[in-house]
Amino acid sequence: MGQTIISSVSPLTGLTAEVITDNDCSYFYLYHPASVNSEDVSESSLGSFAACWVKNHVKVGDTHSPQSDAKLGIQPKIPTKYCAYPDDLTFLNAKNLEIVWGKEGSMAALYERGEMICLIPYWTDIDFNGYSKYSRISDVDLVPAPLVKRVDSELFERMDEARAFWSQDFDVVWSNYQNSYLSELKEKYGKILKYYVIDKGKFPKKTLAIFEKDNTKYAFTLGVGMFPQPKIRLSIEDYQNYELFELGFCYRADAGLDEHRIFSQLSSIVSAPWASNTFLDHRNTIDLQINAEYESALIVTDKTAGIAQFEFLKEQNVNLLWLIPVGSGPFNKSGDINSTPL
Repeated sequence: MGQTIISSVSPLTGLTAEVITDNDCSYFYLYHPASVNSEDVSESSLGSFAACWVKNHVKVGDTHSPQSDAKLGIQPKIPTKYCAYPDDLTFLNAKNLEIVWGKEGSMAALYERGEMICLIPYWTDIDFNGYSKYSRISDVDLVPAPLVKRVDSELFERMDEARAFWSQDFDVVWSNYQNSYLSELKEKYGKILKYYVIDKGKFPKKTLAIFEKDNTKYAFTLGVGMFPQPKIRLSIEDYQNYELFELGFCYRADAGLDEHRIFSQLSSIVSAPWASNTFLDHRNTIDLQINAEYESALIVTDKTAGIAQFEFLKEQNVNLLWLIPVGSGPFNKSGDINSTPL
Protein backbone atom coordinates (compact mmCIF):
# COMPACT_ATOMS: atom_id res chain seq x y z
CA MET A 1 0.00 0.00 0.00
CA GLY A 2 1.41 3.37 -1.00
CA GLN A 3 1.93 6.40 1.17
CA THR A 4 -0.41 9.35 0.80
CA ILE A 5 1.75 12.48 0.88
CA ILE A 6 -0.96 15.14 0.59
CA SER A 7 -4.68 15.26 -0.25
CA SER A 8 -7.39 17.86 -0.80
CA VAL A 9 -11.15 17.91 -1.44
CA SER A 10 -12.60 20.26 -4.05
CA PRO A 11 -14.67 23.03 -2.49
CA LEU A 12 -17.23 22.77 -5.31
CA THR A 13 -17.47 19.23 -6.68
CA GLY A 14 -16.49 16.84 -3.90
CA LEU A 15 -13.61 15.51 -5.99
CA THR A 16 -10.54 14.37 -4.09
CA ALA A 17 -6.99 15.04 -5.26
CA GLU A 18 -4.07 13.26 -3.65
CA VAL A 19 -0.41 12.44 -4.12
CA ILE A 20 0.68 8.87 -3.45
CA THR A 21 4.22 7.45 -3.42
CA ASP A 22 4.48 3.74 -4.17
CA ASN A 23 6.64 1.41 -6.29
CA ASP A 24 9.48 4.00 -6.31
CA CYS A 25 7.38 6.69 -8.02
CA SER A 26 4.82 9.35 -7.15
CA TYR A 27 1.42 9.92 -8.74
CA PHE A 28 -1.20 12.64 -8.62
CA TYR A 29 -4.78 11.31 -8.49
CA LEU A 30 -8.16 12.92 -9.07
CA TYR A 31 -11.35 11.03 -8.26
CA HIS A 32 -14.71 11.14 -6.57
CA PRO A 33 -14.73 9.10 -3.32
CA ALA A 34 -18.14 7.64 -4.18
CA SER A 35 -16.69 6.15 -7.36
CA VAL A 36 -13.91 4.13 -5.73
CA ASN A 37 -16.15 1.14 -5.06
CA SER A 38 -18.57 1.76 -7.90
CA GLU A 39 -18.69 -0.48 -10.96
CA ASP A 40 -20.96 1.85 -12.93
CA VAL A 41 -18.96 5.02 -13.58
CA SER A 42 -18.75 6.54 -17.06
CA GLU A 43 -15.43 7.78 -18.38
CA SER A 44 -16.76 11.33 -18.71
CA SER A 45 -18.28 11.63 -15.24
CA LEU A 46 -16.73 13.33 -12.26
CA GLY A 47 -16.54 9.89 -10.71
CA SER A 48 -13.90 8.85 -13.21
CA PHE A 49 -10.49 8.00 -11.80
CA ALA A 50 -7.62 10.07 -13.20
CA ALA A 51 -4.00 9.20 -12.46
CA CYS A 52 -1.00 11.25 -13.53
CA TRP A 53 2.62 10.22 -13.06
CA VAL A 54 4.61 12.94 -11.32
CA LYS A 55 8.17 11.55 -11.04
CA ASN A 56 10.31 8.48 -10.42
CA HIS A 57 12.47 7.97 -7.33
CA VAL A 58 14.83 5.44 -8.92
CA LYS A 59 16.48 5.05 -12.32
CA VAL A 60 14.39 2.84 -14.59
CA GLY A 61 15.72 0.87 -17.55
CA ASP A 62 14.64 1.49 -21.12
CA THR A 63 13.01 -1.92 -21.40
CA HIS A 64 10.78 -1.47 -18.34
CA SER A 65 7.08 -1.72 -19.18
CA PRO A 66 4.76 0.64 -17.30
CA GLN A 67 1.89 -1.50 -18.57
CA SER A 68 3.29 -4.48 -16.67
CA ASP A 69 3.18 -2.50 -13.43
CA ALA A 70 -0.38 -1.46 -14.18
CA LYS A 71 -1.43 -5.08 -14.74
CA LEU A 72 0.03 -5.93 -11.34
CA GLY A 73 -2.08 -3.19 -9.76
CA ILE A 74 0.86 -0.98 -8.78
CA GLN A 75 1.84 2.51 -9.83
CA PRO A 76 3.66 2.31 -13.17
CA LYS A 77 7.21 3.60 -13.16
CA ILE A 78 8.25 5.40 -16.34
CA PRO A 79 11.51 4.50 -18.15
CA THR A 80 14.13 7.13 -17.34
CA LYS A 81 14.51 7.95 -21.03
CA TYR A 82 11.07 9.62 -20.85
CA CYS A 83 12.02 11.78 -17.85
CA ALA A 84 12.81 15.48 -18.28
CA TYR A 85 15.00 15.47 -15.14
CA PRO A 86 16.49 11.96 -15.04
CA ASP A 87 18.82 12.69 -12.11
CA ASP A 88 16.17 14.23 -9.86
CA LEU A 89 15.01 11.23 -7.84
CA THR A 90 14.17 13.10 -4.63
CA PHE A 91 10.99 12.24 -2.76
CA LEU A 92 8.14 14.71 -2.50
CA ASN A 93 7.81 16.39 0.89
CA ALA A 94 4.34 17.36 2.09
CA LYS A 95 5.76 20.53 3.65
CA ASN A 96 6.73 21.77 0.20
CA LEU A 97 3.52 20.77 -1.58
CA GLU A 98 0.20 22.48 -2.23
CA ILE A 99 -2.85 21.29 -4.15
CA VAL A 100 -4.68 24.07 -5.96
CA TRP A 101 -8.15 23.71 -7.50
CA GLY A 102 -9.30 25.50 -10.62
CA LYS A 103 -11.94 28.16 -10.12
CA GLU A 104 -14.54 25.68 -11.39
CA GLY A 105 -13.46 23.08 -8.83
CA SER A 106 -12.98 20.19 -11.25
CA MET A 107 -9.31 20.46 -12.22
CA ALA A 108 -6.39 20.25 -9.82
CA ALA A 109 -2.75 21.28 -9.85
CA LEU A 110 0.14 20.21 -7.66
CA TYR A 111 2.60 22.91 -6.59
CA GLU A 112 6.04 22.36 -5.10
CA ARG A 113 7.64 25.36 -3.38
CA GLY A 114 5.28 27.62 -5.28
CA GLU A 115 5.92 26.08 -8.72
CA MET A 116 3.28 24.07 -10.54
CA ILE A 117 4.71 20.61 -11.26
CA CYS A 118 1.64 18.57 -12.19
CA LEU A 119 -1.87 19.25 -13.50
CA ILE A 120 -4.95 17.11 -14.08
CA PRO A 121 -7.52 19.13 -16.08
CA TYR A 122 -11.23 18.36 -16.33
CA TRP A 123 -10.78 17.23 -19.94
CA THR A 124 -8.66 14.27 -18.85
CA ASP A 125 -9.87 10.98 -20.30
CA ILE A 126 -8.65 7.44 -20.80
CA ASP A 127 -6.21 8.63 -23.50
CA PHE A 128 -4.84 11.66 -21.65
CA ASN A 129 -3.15 11.42 -18.25
CA GLY A 130 -2.50 15.10 -17.55
CA TYR A 131 0.68 17.18 -17.37
CA SER A 132 3.91 16.68 -15.40
CA LYS A 133 6.99 18.87 -15.15
CA TYR A 134 9.11 15.70 -15.01
CA SER A 135 7.85 14.28 -18.33
CA ARG A 136 9.70 14.90 -21.59
CA ILE A 137 7.39 13.13 -24.03
CA SER A 138 3.63 12.92 -24.51
CA ASP A 139 2.97 10.32 -27.21
CA VAL A 140 3.72 7.21 -25.13
CA ASP A 141 0.99 5.35 -23.27
CA LEU A 142 0.84 6.20 -19.52
CA VAL A 143 3.40 9.00 -19.90
CA PRO A 144 1.80 12.42 -19.21
CA ALA A 145 2.30 15.49 -21.35
CA PRO A 146 5.27 17.69 -20.41
CA LEU A 147 4.41 20.74 -18.30
CA VAL A 148 6.64 23.58 -19.52
CA LYS A 149 5.92 27.16 -18.52
CA ARG A 150 7.03 28.77 -21.77
CA VAL A 151 4.85 26.33 -23.74
CA ASP A 152 1.87 26.03 -21.39
CA SER A 153 1.84 29.64 -20.20
CA GLU A 154 -1.97 29.84 -20.33
CA LEU A 155 -2.29 26.87 -17.96
CA PHE A 156 0.20 28.43 -15.56
CA GLU A 157 -1.59 31.79 -15.64
CA ARG A 158 -4.96 30.14 -15.20
CA MET A 159 -3.91 28.11 -12.17
CA ASP A 160 -1.99 31.00 -10.62
CA GLU A 161 -5.20 33.04 -10.91
CA ALA A 162 -7.10 30.20 -9.27
CA ARG A 163 -4.55 30.07 -6.48
CA ALA A 164 -5.17 33.76 -5.75
CA PHE A 165 -8.93 33.27 -6.20
CA TRP A 166 -9.15 30.60 -3.49
CA SER A 167 -7.07 32.67 -1.08
CA GLN A 168 -9.95 35.15 -0.75
CA ASP A 169 -12.18 35.38 2.31
CA PHE A 170 -15.38 33.99 0.81
CA ASP A 171 -17.51 35.18 3.69
CA VAL A 172 -16.62 38.69 2.55
CA VAL A 173 -16.99 37.80 -1.15
CA TRP A 174 -20.44 36.31 -0.50
CA SER A 175 -21.59 39.23 1.63
CA ASN A 176 -20.63 41.78 -1.03
CA TYR A 177 -22.18 39.70 -3.82
CA GLN A 178 -25.41 39.04 -1.93
CA ASN A 179 -25.90 42.63 -0.80
CA SER A 180 -25.21 44.14 -4.21
CA TYR A 181 -27.44 41.74 -6.15
CA LEU A 182 -30.29 41.79 -3.61
CA SER A 183 -30.26 45.56 -3.55
CA GLU A 184 -30.91 45.72 -7.29
CA LEU A 185 -33.51 42.94 -7.17
CA LYS A 186 -35.46 44.75 -4.45
CA GLU A 187 -35.23 48.01 -6.36
CA LYS A 188 -36.92 46.38 -9.35
CA TYR A 189 -39.30 43.88 -7.74
CA GLY A 190 -40.01 45.30 -4.29
CA LYS A 191 -39.58 43.63 -0.93
CA ILE A 192 -38.53 39.99 -0.63
CA LEU A 193 -41.52 37.68 -0.30
CA LYS A 194 -39.49 34.60 0.75
CA TYR A 195 -35.81 33.86 1.09
CA TYR A 196 -34.44 30.31 1.09
CA VAL A 197 -30.99 28.87 1.75
CA ILE A 198 -30.38 26.24 -0.96
CA ASP A 199 -26.78 25.22 -0.20
CA LYS A 200 -27.71 22.58 2.43
CA GLY A 201 -25.23 24.13 4.82
CA LYS A 202 -22.27 23.47 2.53
CA PHE A 203 -19.87 25.76 0.70
CA PRO A 204 -20.50 27.71 -1.44
CA LYS A 205 -23.36 29.75 -0.04
CA LYS A 206 -26.39 29.83 -2.33
CA THR A 207 -29.83 31.31 -1.75
CA LEU A 208 -33.14 31.74 -3.57
CA ALA A 209 -35.04 35.04 -3.35
CA ILE A 210 -38.77 35.18 -4.19
CA PHE A 211 -40.56 38.39 -5.18
CA GLU A 212 -44.11 39.23 -6.26
CA LYS A 213 -45.03 42.05 -8.59
CA ASP A 214 -48.17 42.59 -10.72
CA ASN A 215 -49.59 39.16 -9.85
CA THR A 216 -46.37 37.47 -11.00
CA LYS A 217 -43.88 35.72 -8.75
CA TYR A 218 -40.17 35.83 -9.56
CA ALA A 219 -37.49 33.50 -8.22
CA PHE A 220 -33.79 34.33 -8.47
CA THR A 221 -30.73 32.38 -7.33
CA LEU A 222 -27.91 34.22 -5.58
CA GLY A 223 -24.32 33.00 -5.24
CA VAL A 224 -24.17 30.59 -8.17
CA GLY A 225 -22.48 33.23 -10.33
CA MET A 226 -19.41 33.48 -8.12
CA PHE A 227 -17.90 30.35 -9.72
CA PRO A 228 -17.34 29.42 -13.40
CA GLN A 229 -18.91 26.30 -14.86
CA PRO A 230 -16.71 23.32 -15.84
CA LYS A 231 -16.00 22.43 -19.49
CA ILE A 232 -17.66 25.47 -21.03
CA ARG A 233 -14.27 26.68 -22.33
CA LEU A 234 -14.08 23.56 -24.48
CA SER A 235 -17.40 24.15 -26.23
CA ILE A 236 -18.06 27.88 -26.58
CA GLU A 237 -15.67 30.32 -28.23
CA ASP A 238 -16.73 33.36 -26.21
CA TYR A 239 -17.09 31.31 -23.03
CA GLN A 240 -16.26 34.33 -20.84
CA ASN A 241 -19.82 35.58 -21.42
CA TYR A 242 -21.41 32.31 -20.35
CA GLU A 243 -19.25 30.58 -17.76
CA LEU A 244 -20.87 32.51 -14.88
CA PHE A 245 -24.63 32.42 -14.41
CA GLU A 246 -27.57 33.00 -12.11
CA LEU A 247 -31.00 31.47 -12.66
CA GLY A 248 -34.35 33.23 -12.96
CA PHE A 249 -37.88 31.81 -13.07
CA CYS A 250 -41.33 33.42 -12.93
CA TYR A 251 -44.96 32.34 -12.89
CA ARG A 252 -48.43 33.71 -12.24
CA ALA A 253 -49.12 34.13 -8.56
CA ASP A 254 -52.52 32.46 -9.00
CA ALA A 255 -51.18 29.51 -11.05
CA GLY A 256 -51.67 27.13 -8.12
CA LEU A 257 -48.24 25.53 -8.50
CA ASP A 258 -46.42 23.47 -5.87
CA GLU A 259 -43.80 26.10 -5.09
CA HIS A 260 -41.66 23.93 -2.81
CA ARG A 261 -41.38 21.39 -5.62
CA ILE A 262 -40.29 24.10 -8.05
CA PHE A 263 -37.79 25.65 -5.64
CA SER A 264 -36.28 22.23 -4.92
CA GLN A 265 -35.80 21.68 -8.65
CA LEU A 266 -34.17 25.09 -9.08
CA SER A 267 -31.73 24.17 -6.33
CA SER A 268 -30.83 20.92 -8.12
CA ILE A 269 -30.49 22.62 -11.51
CA VAL A 270 -27.94 25.16 -10.32
CA SER A 271 -25.86 22.38 -8.73
CA ALA A 272 -25.83 20.23 -11.89
CA PRO A 273 -22.79 21.74 -13.68
CA TRP A 274 -20.46 20.99 -10.77
CA ALA A 275 -22.10 17.67 -9.88
CA SER A 276 -21.87 16.36 -13.46
CA ASN A 277 -18.80 18.16 -14.85
CA THR A 278 -20.86 19.99 -17.47
CA PHE A 279 -22.47 23.40 -18.05
CA LEU A 280 -25.81 25.08 -18.68
CA ASP A 281 -26.18 27.25 -21.74
CA HIS A 282 -28.69 29.17 -23.82
CA ARG A 283 -31.20 26.91 -25.62
CA ASN A 284 -30.48 23.87 -23.45
CA THR A 285 -33.66 21.95 -22.57
CA ILE A 286 -33.85 20.37 -19.13
CA ASP A 287 -36.38 18.44 -17.07
CA LEU A 288 -38.61 20.67 -14.96
CA GLN A 289 -41.59 18.82 -13.52
CA ILE A 290 -43.97 21.73 -12.89
CA ASN A 291 -47.21 19.90 -13.63
CA ALA A 292 -48.68 17.52 -16.21
CA GLU A 293 -48.57 20.16 -18.93
CA TYR A 294 -45.04 21.45 -18.29
CA GLU A 295 -42.45 18.73 -17.79
CA SER A 296 -39.43 20.52 -19.25
CA ALA A 297 -37.99 23.99 -19.64
CA LEU A 298 -35.86 25.86 -22.13
CA ILE A 299 -32.90 27.92 -20.90
CA VAL A 300 -32.90 31.41 -22.42
CA THR A 301 -30.52 34.27 -21.72
CA ASP A 302 -31.96 37.50 -20.37
CA LYS A 303 -30.94 39.31 -23.56
CA THR A 304 -32.91 36.94 -25.81
CA ALA A 305 -35.89 37.12 -23.48
CA GLY A 306 -36.01 40.89 -23.92
CA ILE A 307 -35.33 41.65 -20.27
CA ALA A 308 -32.56 44.09 -19.40
CA GLN A 309 -29.72 42.51 -17.48
CA PHE A 310 -29.07 43.76 -13.96
CA GLU A 311 -26.19 46.20 -13.71
CA PHE A 312 -24.56 44.18 -10.95
CA LEU A 313 -24.54 41.04 -13.11
CA LYS A 314 -23.14 43.04 -16.02
CA GLU A 315 -20.29 44.29 -13.88
CA GLN A 316 -19.50 40.76 -12.73
CA ASN A 317 -19.98 39.36 -16.27
CA VAL A 318 -22.61 36.97 -14.92
CA ASN A 319 -25.17 35.68 -17.41
CA LEU A 320 -28.78 35.60 -16.19
CA LEU A 321 -30.51 32.45 -17.46
CA TRP A 322 -34.31 32.25 -17.45
CA LEU A 323 -36.13 28.92 -17.34
CA ILE A 324 -38.97 28.99 -19.88
CA PRO A 325 -41.51 26.15 -19.38
CA VAL A 326 -42.17 24.10 -22.49
CA GLY A 327 -45.75 22.89 -22.92
CA SER A 328 -49.10 23.48 -24.57
CA GLY A 329 -51.16 24.93 -21.72
CA PRO A 330 -51.84 28.58 -20.79
CA PHE A 331 -49.00 28.84 -18.29
CA ASN A 332 -48.58 32.58 -18.15
CA LYS A 333 -50.47 35.67 -19.12
CA SER A 334 -49.45 37.50 -22.29
CA GLY A 335 -46.41 39.68 -21.82
CA ASP A 336 -44.79 37.68 -19.02
CA ILE A 337 -41.28 36.34 -19.48
CA ASN A 338 -42.51 32.74 -19.92
CA SER A 339 -44.68 33.64 -22.89
CA THR A 340 -41.96 35.58 -24.71
CA PRO A 341 -41.74 34.30 -28.30
CA LEU A 342 -38.79 31.90 -28.67
